[in-house]
Amino acid sequence: MRYYKVENHITNEFAIIEETIYKQMIDIMDENDDYFFELYFGEMSSDENWDNLIEEQARNGYEYVCIDEDDSDEIYDFVFSAQR
Repeated sequence: MRYYKVENHITNEFAIIEETIYKQMIDIMDENDDYFFELYFGEMSSDENWDNLIEEQARNGYEYVCIDEDDSDEIYDFVFSAQR
């Protein structure tokens, strides 16, 4: 399974998400291409230490949030909170 780090540069939040959530976010952004979203994605390596990543992001001013893949409203809200 692939995991991605997604950063929201408007709210200074980030999440570690599964590929299914990543695809849902991309679909939401594609369907709403009239908007500009401040979301930045990066695929994580299989040996990346999540605890270290969370600590590093916190030092950089980002808050870690969990996004539930079964909660489409949560996914939608995260994407649209990054809208300019």
